[in-house]
Amino acid sequence: MARKSLVVLPIITLILALMAACVPLSSHQIGDDDAVWDICIEAGVFTSFVILCDGRLLGWGRNQLGQLGDGTTIDRIYPVWIMDDVIAVSAGGGLTMAIKADGSLWAWGYNRNGQLGDGTKTDRHYPVQIKNDAMAVSVSSQSSFVITTDGLLWGIGLGNDSVQQQEHILIVDNVSYVSVGGGHVMVIKTDNSLWGWGFNNTGQLGDGTTEDRNTPVWIMDDVAYVSTGASHTMAIKKDGSLWGWGGGQPRAHMYESFGQVGSGTQAPQLYPTLILDDVVKVSAGPFYTMAIKIDNSLWGWGHSDSGRLGFGESQSGLFAGHNSIVASPEKIMDSVAAISTGSNHVIATMTDGRILAWGSNMDGQLGDGTTRRRNQPVNLTNNILSALPQ
Repeated sequence: MARKSLVVLPIITLILALMAACVPLSSHQIGDDDAVWDICIEAGVFTSFVILCDGRLLGWGRNQLGQLGDGTTIDRIYPVWIMDDVIAVSAGGGLTMAIKADGSLWAWGYNRNGQLGDGTKTDRHYPVQIKNDAMAVSVSSQSSFVITTDGLLWGIGLGNDSVQQQEHILIVDNVSYVSVGGGHVMVIKTDNSLWGWGFNNTGQLGDGTTEDRNTPVWIMDDVAYVSTGASHTMAIKKDGSLWGWGGGQPRAHMYESFGQVGSGTQAPQLYPTLILDDVVKVSAGPFYTMAIKIDNSLWGWGHSDSGRLGFGESQSGLFAGHNSIVASPEKIMDSVAAISTGSNHVIATMTDGRILAWGSNMDGQLGDGTTRRRNQPVNLTNNILSALPQ
């Protein structure tokens, strides 16, 4: 039976840019003898953020554009407090957006294309309020997308035609989740159908073509969660199966892939391909992917440059060194509760409450007090606790 066309208002298609890998809110604990908090994590391109259960938001890493929101442009190698009453955060290449418990949307950082949505092109070093009724948010380096409490999806920023939009434009309705990739957008509608649009040169939309789409196209049904990389997409269906597609290198020939889809080949996939079963969380980095199975085991695949797969340099065979391509899912560790992938670094929470990080650290995005790359996980728990306002 033919599907009804989606009713779509004007759409912003994104320029190619690295994105923040978003994870859903999670309930994991961090604490000492006196206090315990639930937390959620977010790895941006060169930044990291943690939200504690009482709403305190902390961030660290690159801050040249004010993307940490602490009022400075100083890079932070230790976590710093940003704001209170936060329930969700999304970090892009130079900007960040957060939603407070009252539904207000706040933004800060890079704003040269008006992507913060405050009606200006002025970078913001402190959070500024944008909306009052936000439910979810996802940002890239150049654009931002917000779902309001009525299920409407709004977009703002720079389109692939270089047209700047400084006010939010209505895209489509009945949306429950959005994920912004390197040049494409994926949304889950309230009926759990998955739709996508934007760049499609490596099949990252999953519609069986390499044609760019300026309006949403239906991809698949029964989707519970989606995460977008620079040129690939990963989706978890309601039955726990993980599917992936796309996977070439942006700005290059589509068949130059890093195995980030996890299909066992470096060839991009134009249609959704089954990768794993029993998956509860997934986070797609630019050229790699991390997934957590129902038994809390962490699996990774793709390009392991900068130690971002966390295998370390003491491994032999397939994982030797820190610059291997892993085209199929490989187990990394056990007891992982949540995961978020940045450009070249990873933040994870463990079932025992620890917060770990590994990968590139040239801007302090690991938060361990150094700028040293970590090929194996380091524990950030004490650094986060020390940063909390007394």
